[in-house]
Amino acid sequence: MWRQSRIFTSTQTNDWYFQMLNDLVRPWRAQFGAGTSYFFTKYLCPLGMDDADTEIALLPGNFRQNSQYGPIHRSLRFRFVEDPNHAAAPAVNPPPAPPRQQALDLLMQQHPGRYWRHDFLPYEIQDDLGGVRFSQFVQAQVNERTRRGETIAAVLQANCNLALELLGPGGIETSSHELNLCLRTPAQSLAHLLNNVWWDESGNSPTLWAHNDNRSIRMKI
Repeated sequence: MWRQSRIFTSTQTNDWYFQMLNDLVRPWRAQFGAGTSYFFTKYLCPLGMDDADTEIALLPGNFRQNSQYGPIHRSLRFRFVEDPNHAAAPAVNPPPAPPRQQALDLLMQQHPGRYWRHDFLPYEIQDDLGGVRFSQFVQAQVNERTRRGETIAAVLQANCNLALELLGPGGIETSSHELNLCLRTPAQSLAHLLNNVWWDESGNSPTLWAHNDNRSIRMKI
């Protein structure tokens, strides 16, 4: 079963995202292995926007940060498949937390005051990654939508694995290769190759929007 949690950080420096990966995601993945299905996405949002999966009113005050746009929050959505053997464990009262959820909580507790979450929620992959945003199979059988969702989740997981591999003490690994000069990271060439397969003979290929120093750079494939 897929689960998700929205984890907020009180860190207000620009390295907050890399800090979350090093504090939480990297050790969590090391504990359960790269083969465990998971992926993460990061967010910097004004308060009141994109808050549907948490009780945002409960967010502690030090996690609400001031900006020129008003109060904002920084967070990571972490989605993963829980251990399928957990449901088969002997019943006890109260039931223990599932191991992968418990591991994430223990990692958060190692950094008091830095992280907060509201809950672990079911993540319906067939409705999200297999939904209308990613699939024409909205009216199809659940197994067809689930298959699409699992395919996209595998792509996202591979991307996250690479992000963790490129992440060093000072941030993401840099590259001076001529094809990486906009972003100065191997991720630029990865994005180029991922987009490459969508080219069509009409010449109307998709474009890649890359962000570098708050500037948007439109890159034609």
